[in-house]
Amino acid sequence: MQQKTYPEIIFNCFASMDIKRLQFYLKNEYSYQDTTKEFFLNEVERIFEEHKKAGDTELLIYEGKCAGVVCEHCNKSGFRFVGNHSRNYLDLIFIMHDDDIKDIFNCSVFKTTEYHEELQYKASIDINTDDQITFNKTPEYLANVNAATAAYEELMTNQPRILSYHDMCYWLDKHAFTIKNIANGDFINSLMRWGMFTNLYEKFRDFREYLSVYENTFTKANHDYKLVAEEKDLITWMLEYETMFSKAPYYFRFGIMNNGEGYTSEHIDSIIFTGALFTEGFSFITTYQKHHLVVLNKYGIYNADEIPEIIGHEEYDYAINPVYSLKFHLEKRVEAAGLGVQIPFNLNGYIEEDLNSREYKP
Repeated sequence: MQQKTYPEIIFNCFASMDIKRLQFYLKNEYSYQDTTKEFFLNEVERIFEEHKKAGDTELLIYEGKCAGVVCEHCNKSGFRFVGNHSRNYLDLIFIMHDDDIKDIFNCSVFKTTEYHEELQYKASIDINTDDQITFNKTPEYLANVNAATAAYEELMTNQPRILSYHDMCYWLDKHAFTIKNIANGDFINSLMRWGMFTNLYEKFRDFREYLSVYENTFTKANHDYKLVAEEKDLITWMLEYETMFSKAPYYFRFGIMNNGEGYTSEHIDSIIFTGALFTEGFSFITTYQKHHLVVLNKYGIYNADEIPEIIGHEEYDYAINPVYSLKFHLEKRVEAAGLGVQIPFNLNGYIEEDLNSREYKP
């Protein structure tokens, strides 16, 4: 029986998702994706666990190369590892010299040399900037990391934290100094160990700014909605509060659920938002969201082929994209009618029953 080479052993370890053998065989003297073997394999283990949860028992191997034209590693060889059940995958480049593996790193633009079946979700090995071997961990940096970690752990406890608007504002004010010390409050440094803290702080900061502007309007909007009896009333209501809806932060608008105790977000773990202001705000957003696309699908002036061109890169910025504005579409319809042009309704498959099946009464 022919003995396997060192690279073959490593490839087989990836294919079998054997993290213990990788920890044994990968050499400590090399860095992998600009970090230590320990940090690199922590990320690999996380991806292996995701594959196993998805039902994979092995990763299928496909040869390929980096296809990034502007990438310094373009044309360097590697493998695509594909889950045998989930079809989720990971692309890795291996830098080798003779029978030694000098480096391994994630590839974002990878092309295989043979066709394989449809893929699902692509995994990525994400290394924090401050986990790279060249990063200088100064005393100031360590103090900021410790402060950010402590602040984050105040809210992210074992049991879900019940958080009111007042509690959120208190936490923001308490840790404003830490944010200022971290790149002067510049959130571009989220790929650092303090990233979980700065990301959470940014979301809560946006929540506070939004809620503080409209705190006296949410209750009126929710009350006015109870008076809606038919489509024309609904449209009047939507036009009146369109700006308030469009200004809502992304994470305030999407992924919000009422769990009985309060509101939770699929984007913010272990937090239950409670209290009158959160309740009124989230109630308004969920109500408006329920009707928004239904009405737009009826009165929108663009077809499905035109919409992506108009949306561009600001896909979810409702305050910028006119494609999301009911007022914009209705005004354009009036302008077109004045020129003798009648724009058809339901350009994108709107079904009449979607809007009229609900009686607009409390």
